[in-house]
Amino acid sequence: MKPHIKYAGGKRGVLDQFKVIFPKSMDFANYYEPMVGSGAVMLGIYDRLKNDVIIGDASPRVCAMWKGVTHYPVAVSEAVGYWADRYNGATEDVRRGMFEAARTAMNAGPRLGFCLVPAEMFGEGHLLGCVFDAAVFIAVNRTCFNGLYRVNQQGKFNVPWGKYKMVPQDLGGRVYAVGAKLNEGSVKVEAGDYRATTHGAIEGDVVYFDPPYYKNFDQYTTGRFKWPEQVRLCEWAKELAEEGVKVFASNSSTPEIRDLWSWATCHEIQVKRTISCKAETRGAGVELLFEGGPTPC
Repeated sequence: MKPHIKYAGGKRGVLDQFKVIFPKSMDFANYYEPMVGSGAVMLGIYDRLKNDVIIGDASPRVCAMWKGVTHYPVAVSEAVGYWADRYNGATEDVRRGMFEAARTAMNAGPRLGFCLVPAEMFGEGHLLGCVFDAAVFIAVNRTCFNGLYRVNQQGKFNVPWGKYKMVPQDLGGRVYAVGAKLNEGSVKVEAGDYRATTHGAIEGDVVYFDPPYYKNFDQYTTGRFKWPEQVRLCEWAKELAEEGVKVFASNSSTPEIRDLWSWATCHEIQVKRTISCKAETRGAGVELLFEGGPTPC
């Protein structure tokens, strides 16, 4: 399955390399992805996941989106489809206004799960709060600059409009395809710290961490992911691996990161960078995928 949202740092472009490294069979393993973002890895290997899938994120907005899409795929896809049709048929000024209205709504914060809210931008009548949250997030994501998710120190999403003339005409269908598939399985969404999301992992389970990269963009939450947090994540991953959990983690290719994760197997992943303010940092590059824990039979 392909992600229905864009996400800076998403792994869709390297999935083929990941699939070679990840276990071919996870029939008896629960799968954890506590920094899910666009969910590109989870969706890319979903056909291998037969047991519980536990996803999460430090951003409550990201989690609210996944909860809405997973639990109410029909309602969210219909709301997004209605919004996309209006956006694609609007003038530039109206498109900008639609983006700004959606961003304002998203910055108001996630609604209570079953709270009915007005839904003028998504059609007539009212929507469940969780459906509205998901639709607003997707609308903003598909029309902000490069799909970048960034918040300021007050927790407000502050990425500007991307000036897109159109969003995918089948955007509602894409949302439904993802949501309906996840709705069929056992997918749980848990907002919060990666340690809390993965505390239930036991021997034989698989965990994939995709943190903000060291010396790279880290403005996904108000708490920036600096070096001490990199160390804590690595220590937690090592604890899980020593308990028999299969652990994977992505990060930037720097001497500090290589040294920090020296206890794990290091795979070099070839990437094509497309988002950078400096032209010289775009193009081909190398990122790292670390692997720890037991080797599958």
